[in-house]
Amino acid sequence: MRKSWCRGYCKLLNNSRRRECNMLQLHREKLNRQTQIQFLIDLSDSLTRGFSLSQALQIMHACAEEIAARQMSKVVVHIQEKLAQGRSLSESLLRHFDADLVLVMKSSHDPNQLKRAMLAFGTMHQERKGLTQEGIKKLLYPCILLLASVVAVWFAGAIILPRLEAMASGPVTLHWSSYLKGAAKLVPWLLFVGAGALVGFLVLASSAAIKHGYSLAQSVGEISQSQVYRLFILAGICYSLGMLLGQQVSLNRAVQLLQERATGQAKRHYAHMQEALALGVLSLTDVMRSTLVDRITLMQLQMSAGSVRERSEQLQDVASSLQQRAVRRMQKHLWLLSVICYSLALGLIALLGLGLGQAVSSMVTEWV
Repeated sequence: MRKSWCRGYCKLLNNSRRRECNMLQLHREKLNRQTQIQFLIDLSDSLTRGFSLSQALQIMHACAEEIAARQMSKVVVHIQEKLAQGRSLSESLLRHFDADLVLVMKSSHDPNQLKRAMLAFGTMHQERKGLTQEGIKKLLYPCILLLASVVAVWFAGAIILPRLEAMASGPVTLHWSSYLKGAAKLVPWLLFVGAGALVGFLVLASSAAIKHGYSLAQSVGEISQSQVYRLFILAGICYSLGMLLGQQVSLNRAVQLLQERATGQAKRHYAHMQEALALGVLSLTDVMRSTLVDRITLMQLQMSAGSVRERSEQLQDVASSLQQRAVRRMQKHLWLLSVICYSLALGLIALLGLGLGQAVSSMVTEWV
C-alpha cells in the first residue's frame, strides 16, 4: 500500500515537473510583444496590398534574411511548414505569439480590419511600455539616493565613529551619535531581510508564471492584486470584446473564444460572463458585473446602454477610459513612492549629519 502510494506520488510529481518544463520552453520560444505586433502589422500590410498569404510570408522571410534576423526567419519558416501541413494561420502562430493576438488573427477576415486591430494593439502596448519606462525613471533617482543614504549611515556608524572614538579619550556618548551607531547596526539586518523578501517574492512569482503560463509581470500582478493591474486587465477585456463584436462575432462566441486563451483574473471574469449569458441575461452591464469590474466601469456601461452606438464602440471607449484611469492611478502611486523614498533618504542624511557633527564637535571641545 505504501509502495503504491509512493509510486503514485512520484508519477504525479514527474508529470507536474514535465508540465512546468513544457510551459517554460513554450514561454522561451515566444517573441517579445513588440516584435509580435510588428510582425502581424507587416503581414496584414502585405495582405492589404493584394499579396496572398504565401507571397506575404515569402517577402517577410526574404526581409528577415536580408537583415540577418535569424529568429524572425525561423518563425516564418515554422509558419510556412504548419500551413503546408494544412493548419490554419491562427494555429500556426500559437507557438511564437500571445493568445490575444492569435485570437485576432483567428477572428479577422478583412486584411484592412486586421491591420487596424494590430495598430490599436501597438498603440496600447506603446502606452504601457511608456508608462513602465516613466515609472523606472521616476523611481530610479530616489531609490539610488535612499540606497546611498543607507550605505552612508552604515559606513559612518560602523567605521567612522569607532575611529573618532579611538582618537578621543573615550567613547562618544552623545545621543545623536548613539542613534547613528544603532542605525548602522540595523542596516545589515534590514538589507538581509529586504533582499530575502524580494528574492522569495520573485521565486514565488516565477514559479506561478511557469506553472500557469504567465509572464513575470502578470504573475506579480496576480499575486499583489494591485488595483492598477486590475484596471489594466479590465481594459484589455473590454478592448478584446469590443474588437470581436466589431467583427460581427456574437457576444457568446466572443466570450467563449477569449476564455479559451485567458489566464488568471481575466479567465475568471470570462467564466462569470458565460454563466450570466447561460442564464439569459441580456444587459451588457449585468453580464459584465463581477468582482473584477469596479463601480465606475459599471456606471459607464449603464450610461452608454441607451446610446445608438454599437456595443463594440462602447466597449472600446470604456477600455480607453480604463487605460487612462490606470495610468493616472499608477502615476499617483509612483509619486507617493518617490516622496517616501526622498523623505527616508533626507531623514537618514539628517541623522548622518547630526551624528557625525556631534561627535566632531565633542572632540574639538575636548581638545580645546
